[in-house]
Amino acid sequence: MIASLNVGLTTEAEIRLKGLGGEALHGLVFTVLSQSSLIETSELHDSDEQKPFSISPFIDGHKLRGGFSFLDRGKTATFRICTFTEELLAAFVQAFFLSMAEGKILRLSGKPVTLNLLNFGQNENNSITSFNNLFTKALAEPVITLEFASPTCFKGKGIQTMFPEPKLVFSSLLKRWNAFSDEKINEEYQGLFTTIKVSSYNLRTELIHFSKYKMIGFKGNVEYRLPDKSIPEFQKSVNALANFACYAGVGAKTAMGMGQVNRINT
Repeated sequence: MIASLNVGLTTEAEIRLKGLGGEALHGLVFTVLSQSSLIETSELHDSDEQKPFSISPFIDGHKLRGGFSFLDRGKTATFRICTFTEELLAAFVQAFFLSMAEGKILRLSGKPVTLNLLNFGQNENNSITSFNNLFTKALAEPVITLEFASPTCFKGKGIQTMFPEPKLVFSSLLKRWNAFSDEKINEEYQGLFTTIKVSSYNLRTELIHFSKYKMIGFKGNVEYRLPDKSIPEFQKSVNALANFACYAGVGAKTAMGMGQVNRINT
């Protein structure tokens, strides 16, 4: 099961957060999740394996200025959590509803906040779906346009890559898909991802501040073109991964607001 949850919080004081606020939201989410009896948060937090969730930066109710996010006192700000397992979805819903029902005072970067909203929804995408449904409904479209809505980058072997190369984008999605889906996508397709070409792009870079380091990511739109002679099953699989990107995110720090992706219908 794949689900998208919108979460709203109300501030009890003016709050200033580094960058997009994703690091602080990550801490808040784990504080709330620790209230659930359905999952062991230490394993979820410490695991080096694929994370079964993504966390967006603030969607609204905030202001960006000088590398910081500002939340006014008494205002509601929202962000999104996407989960890829039924167990984790149940744990999130249990913990967040409990916190809302009890009116618990939480801390966001040390400042008091309360949760006031939890619902399903993700703009044009279904709020609840499944890997099987994503694959079944995927079309063998030869052109895919993705919007990298929050700063995105790829890290591996001490190297940070600042361009959405097809192999990096779709390999990232394939690994996460196969980690949580019962319907696996052929891993041999990774060798074919190099045949996908970037046909156009409009990107810019953005510096993101974290508490102990900084990262640079790219944002903007990229059009990918699949080879004309590729088999339909490969094209369908790549399109399914592109649809999954709207939930999973791409690249590094997707649990801290980076790598958020939208698919652009053309």
